[in-house]
Amino acid sequence: MQVVHLYEKLIGRKAKVSHVPLGVLKVMSVLLRPFHPGLSQIMKSSILFDTTDQTFDMSKTLQTYSVTLTKLEDWVREQVPSEPVSQPRMA
Repeated sequence: MQVVHLYEKLIGRKAKVSHVPLGVLKVMSVLLRPFHPGLSQIMKSSILFDTTDQTFDMSKTLQTYSVTLTKLEDWVREQVPSEPVSQPRMA
């Protein structure tokens, strides 16, 4: 949600956010396997991403290579237009 809130802040409007409960992902990843292995694998990956700590220490990499880290907010700022985004019109 941190990324969503950052985009909302920078574009100046609320984002539509949806969430699939973890239990649904677990069940559907098994049920879909025979019919759509690719979608089943995406759901399994989502379970892994949702349940494991994905942080890591960049100290050794920074000492070994001349890498410049980019803050998330700086990267997102580069992705959004400088002009405010207008609300889409509903027909």
